[in-house]
Amino acid sequence: FGTLSDRFGRKKVLTSGYLLFSVVCLGFMLLNDFPSFILLFAFYGIVYAVVDGNQRTFVSDLSNRNLRATSLGAFHTTIGLTALPSGLIAGFLWDKLSYHAPFLYASIMSIAAAISMLVLIKTGKS
Repeated sequence: FGTLSDRFGRKKVLTSGYLLFSVVCLGFMLLNDFPSFILLFAFYGIVYAVVDGNQRTFVSDLSNRNLRATSLGAFHTTIGLTALPSGLIAGFLWDKLSYHAPFLYASIMSIAAAISMLVLIKTGKS
């Protein structure tokens, strides 16, 4: 998916990926049969492929050349530090509300990420 990113811009591809992730989460929330699960899981894999590598490249593009490794380190540290609380939040929502709640929460957060990307990130390399 790097070719898409090169052609249309990383910002557009990442924003689209975040929105597609939101759709996948809503699908997991609303559909509960096995064929839908298989289809959604495959679609999740595609969305993950769209987002994962492009995030790192985007961070690299936004970084000063001399601070590129530091920027990538900070990015991955942030991802790591948010992984534990996000799992705890998802577990809490699942346990206290319903199995739908973590997917709705993830969908909302993904939409928030897409909006943040559009509003907050201003770059000629988008």
